[in-house]
Amino acid sequence: MQLLQQIRDNIAKAACDDQQQCKTIGIGLKACGGPELYLAWSNLATNAELLNSLSQRYRSLREAQIKASGEISNCMAIKDPGAYCQFPAEKPTMGTCQLGLEGVNIAK
Repeated sequence: MQLLQQIRDNIAKAACDDQQQCKTIGIGLKACGGPELYLAWSNLATNAELLNSLSQRYRSLREAQIKASGEISNCMAIKDPGAYCQFPAEKPTMGTCQLGLEGVNIAK
């Protein structure tokens, strides 16, 4: 979806130089409630206001799609995996925000 791509573009590379800059945001909506997935983002490099606005628009769009189609989901809650700043060996002063290990398989 175009709106989901806008969210990903706003997050971009999620650059960080400190663990405290890394955050997560729940994206979308499952038919039984709760987000479809989580994305890691950086408050150093991401426009938080725009990210929240895009996220709310996407959630509303998903809610309308679910109601219109009668979509069902597995109703499994997805736990917020948290985020951390991963520093590459070649440049240990600038990293990227990554989902915690529990989120590796859900943020495709």
